[in-house]
Amino acid sequence: MVGVGDRIAGRYALRELFTLGGEGMAWRARDDDLDRDVVLKCPRPDDPPSAQRLRTAARNAAALRHQHIVGVYNIFEHDNVCWLVTEYVPGHSLAEIARAQRKLGPGRAAVIGEQIASALAHCHDRGILHCDISPENIILADDGDAWLTDFGSSLDLRNAGTGDTPDIARGKWRYLAPEVAAGGPAGPKSDVYALAASLLAVTERQRRPGLLEALLTQLTLPNPNHRPTAATAATRFARLEQPPRGWDRTIARRTAVGAAEAVAMALIVAASVAMPSAAALDPFGDPSSADPCALLDPNSLAEFGRIDLSTDGGNFDTCDLRVRQWGADFHPDIGQVRLTMSVEAPEQSSQVSFTRVGNITIASEPAGSTRCVRTLMVSPGANIAIIGERKVPTGPDPCVLADIAATHARDLLLHSSIPRRPGTFPTGSLAWRDACALLDVPTLGRVAGVDAVHPAPGFGRWSCRWDSTIDGHVTVRYDRDALKTAESGQPLTLAGLPSFRRSGSKATDDCIVQIQYRGFRGTSSSDRAEVVVVKFYGSQPAEQRCATVTDLATTVATSLTR
Repeated sequence: MVGVGDRIAGRYALRELFTLGGEGMAWRARDDDLDRDVVLKCPRPDDPPSAQRLRTAARNAAALRHQHIVGVYNIFEHDNVCWLVTEYVPGHSLAEIARAQRKLGPGRAAVIGEQIASALAHCHDRGILHCDISPENIILADDGDAWLTDFGSSLDLRNAGTGDTPDIARGKWRYLAPEVAAGGPAGPKSDVYALAASLLAVTERQRRPGLLEALLTQLTLPNPNHRPTAATAATRFARLEQPPRGWDRTIARRTAVGAAEAVAMALIVAASVAMPSAAALDPFGDPSSADPCALLDPNSLAEFGRIDLSTDGGNFDTCDLRVRQWGADFHPDIGQVRLTMSVEAPEQSSQVSFTRVGNITIASEPAGSTRCVRTLMVSPGANIAIIGERKVPTGPDPCVLADIAATHARDLLLHSSIPRRPGTFPTGSLAWRDACALLDVPTLGRVAGVDAVHPAPGFGRWSCRWDSTIDGHVTVRYDRDALKTAESGQPLTLAGLPSFRRSGSKATDDCIVQIQYRGFRGTSSSDRAEVVVVKFYGSQPAEQRCATVTDLATTVATSLTR
């Protein structure tokens, strides 16, 4: 057993044992040959696998050269013990700082985030995953710079086998990305998650959370596809600034940006200059795997309040960004952005303006007081509707919300197709059912004038419409919503499924039946349900409309339970 004062390999004098890390025992030592302090690491006696971690650290870290990564100098054996020699950075780990109850301010945390994220981007560019980002492995040097260390659990993707997984150090579970904690493979976005989780653990809480917390929230989203890359995270950390006070300055700035973009778009169109694009001819691809949430950037709306990404509202082609007012306990909704993939393009009229950028046409509908719609027309039958909403009178301008979201989605689609979902829908989900197949020709034939043999399917066949040559139409669509109650309408039981019927109040209106099909746990741990909405729209008396839709809904429920 070695101790302070011992010499290793006749060259390194051990000065201080300062940590027992995932790579083993770490000593501050003096390199007599080069007259400098270094760190010497050897396996812990009670942990034989730590020798392999040392070799992994040496092999993977040796390929890295970055101003915020602790460098590896050498690895050798002495008296049958493996020793790793690394750069010595005088300072303290973020874990030590937190234990001393010296939490970081948001500005300092942003600087550390930028430096470590840039180090991770360097790693990822060279195929190296760190796999053990934690406050213990981030050193805050005496000169203020942050350094990334301890590559004992790292993984070289270039040489990894199909089943290779990182060696996750004990005690780091609170920083693991959900996909890794669930037993899945680590990826670059797993390192991004761990960095944000580490910063959250050592940063002081603000009475009024700002842009830093909004960015950290995005970096720790459950779905790795919704997190930015390390390089993008570094850029966003570097650009963090305090948000302006009041809506007026925010709206004015965004309006100015929007106006400048509109001028730029007009110049591009006038000059017939097409922006570069690598988008596929079919940007949606397989509808069941196209991810609408990947087209939204929660951080882009961070200046308006707390942004929550919701993946379980509306149809399966839909994703929402909820804009919520900051508060200590309760965060009321003040705005929303809803993105929906659709096969239907907006109607051309004198009130709708169209602007083309590259291969995308942007349709801008007239602004309302609480609602604003932008549609990206990517190709025939491939459209993305983005709706901005103001939920309260003092909420953000709905067109500002819609324009920000549309710009982000447009820029992404100009260079790629829609990203894929991280997983598939559950086996019993409505997402696997064809809405057009839930009603048969005989049932539809009982509705006067309805064309029963030529349905108009929606995106993913998650909705369907049958028009009448006489009056009205029939639609079946899927929804995800809170569990239904009597407040949703008159309770019914159709083919054993709880259902709820309600009628519109106008003379020419609809009657709707909602069939609660399958319950599930939502992203916020709330109880949700997949619902089939059956609607008949026509000018008949309300009683007749509701009798018709009940007949239709009975057939739908029977098809679901068959």
